[in-house]
Amino acid sequence: MTLILAVGVIGLSVVAFAAHTLKDSDVNSLATKGVVGFNLLYLSTICTLSVLLCLCLGVCAQWFRMIRFNLDVRRAVIGLANCVGVFAAGGLASAGLCPLIIDWMSREQVEIGPVTPNLLILFPAAFAAFGYIVGVIYFPFNLCSKSRNLFYRWFLPVALTIVGFFVVIIGFKLNPRKLFHYTLLSTGVNSETCQQEITQINMHNHIDDPVWLTALVDTCAGGAFLTGKQIFFGVFMLTLVIALFGLVRDCLRTSHCRINA
Repeated sequence: MTLILAVGVIGLSVVAFAAHTLKDSDVNSLATKGVVGFNLLYLSTICTLSVLLCLCLGVCAQWFRMIRFNLDVRRAVIGLANCVGVFAAGGLASAGLCPLIIDWMSREQVEIGPVTPNLLILFPAAFAAFGYIVGVIYFPFNLCSKSRNLFYRWFLPVALTIVGFFVVIIGFKLNPRKLFHYTLLSTGVNSETCQQEITQINMHNHIDDPVWLTALVDTCAGGAFLTGKQIFFGVFMLTLVIALFGLVRDCLRTSHCRINA
């Protein structure tokens, strides 16, 4: 978990610095920030529902004695909170370093975005959102951490996570266009907009409107949101890597792999 947090915070810091160097007057950069923001909000929504469903499935399995170990709900909740806190702290540290880096880049005559106090809100909030997503992915692993059965400890969480996301996205049919339907509809962007020449005046009127820019990208540029397949693949690969890494680590520590309870 420590390795995941370290890699995640460092990686996000690099991405955040790179994103902020884009000039805010650039339409493409503003549209990208709007699209990323909506996707983060969508992922946060399905992650919240998935972790609640995962917890319910785990409690039901314990209640009906389908598993023979106690779920560590306290550790799972604390782990989720710690993950969000670490990422938020990383975002605040990145915001604190941003003026120094931008000052150095300005001396090199590089065109960059402005330094404003909003960085103290923007960076920690964005980092915390990513930390929440990572924490939700790791939540089932902490939930099953008391099991001495390596299968239950490392591969049952994979199944719980996949089932949780599958039910939320497929079962509830919770896709981003349905979730943000009325928000995007209120912009007035439609297929006819794509066929028209967008004048500088129209673009100027919506340059600070991330909703309008996101709707424009989604309607005219082939889509702005992550698909269910992309989310499933990312979640599956991340949980599988965590499970395999944890299994190998436990086997090396104990010199044997205990698969049966």
